[in-house]
Amino acid sequence: MATASIPSISSDTIQFGTAVTVYTNRENASYTHYLNALLYTGRSVVESTLASNVAASVQWVPPMSLMEHIPNAASVRARIRCSTYDAKGGLVGLAFSDYFTINVPDSAKPIISSVTVEQVSNGVPDSWSLYVQGISQARIKTAASGQYGATIESYKVSRASAYAPPLPTMYGPDVTTGVLAEADLYPLTVLVTDSRGLVSTKSTSFEVVDYEPPKITDAKFERCLANGTPDDDGAYLKVSAQLSISSCKRKNSYTATVQYRVDIGTILYEYNPTKNELEFKVPVSFASGPDYVVDSGASGSWRYQKWASGVVELWGAHQVQAASSTAIGNGYYSSQFSIALPFGVAGAVVAGTASNICHVCNADVEGQAVVFRLSNYNGISTTMQYTVRLHIKGALT
Repeated sequence: MATASIPSISSDTIQFGTAVTVYTNRENASYTHYLNALLYTGRSVVESTLASNVAASVQWVPPMSLMEHIPNAASVRARIRCSTYDAKGGLVGLAFSDYFTINVPDSAKPIISSVTVEQVSNGVPDSWSLYVQGISQARIKTAASGQYGATIESYKVSRASAYAPPLPTMYGPDVTTGVLAEADLYPLTVLVTDSRGLVSTKSTSFEVVDYEPPKITDAKFERCLANGTPDDDGAYLKVSAQLSISSCKRKNSYTATVQYRVDIGTILYEYNPTKNELEFKVPVSFASGPDYVVDSGASGSWRYQKWASGVVELWGAHQVQAASSTAIGNGYYSSQFSIALPFGVAGAVVAGTASNICHVCNADVEGQAVVFRLSNYNGISTTMQYTVRLHIKGALT
């Protein structure tokens, strides 16, 4: 009785797209065979013609297209059905090979066509084309597709090095980081997984440049003359400070302005031509700098400013009249005066001038008063008033 050939293959684990030898193991040299591959996908049996009119063996490359029947699996069980025919073309019988596995090759992994990183500027000028520390964010967009029926299951974006700045792992084809807190190179790995569990990766990176808010140090506010020379009687205000900004690869620049805040809608100060003085009108808080005015006002003939650091300054134009004129040697005459202060001042420095050919000497703060002398070669008049301008700076007590 004639016996059908029982087929076998050269390996029990093969790959789609890779050649394998199928043996018919025929019982008679005159037999020919018709071979079919059967794939057991779990839902159905997929049948594919392998070869016809095969004698002893044939080379078979499992078609890549067959993977479309297993979009969610990385392998499939299969076997070969052999139809054996005799020399006259008559069917001898059917037989099957043992089961074997066909694996999906690595070449079928998902294709990442592009990974782009875009700036979320949050106010950084687009013309800079920079990611700025503490301001910018990064938007990472990934375009990918599965092969041979597979679909994309997940996208994962993470930092590519443990030495890179911290960055939370993100999931999705279009993700945005938080505000980038550190300046450095941010290397990224984008990992795409398809429905078969196959993975593709792509690397990219972007750089974040150093940035700190502008700094103002050593700010000074002084009365001065028109040419900028400091003068307690000057009609001008001189403002100076050290400014620093982050370069941002030479893209950054600054404009320095001096401004003030007016709580009641009036000007900060005005020039009094009669007294030749700057009169401060309202409390002032400067927007930035190492120090700022927290209170200002007037008390009697004094005007004052109190600074956040504890420094206090007083200005005043005072009218004084001597009760006596005392000779102090070398032709000088003097008279001592005391003017009460609105509050105590410690470590004070006093500067002053006087009108009517007199000058101020020996000016000191004692308790809650400033004590000073007027001196003159020709004596101090006891009938006329002298205008004394004093400037005191110290610490509020």
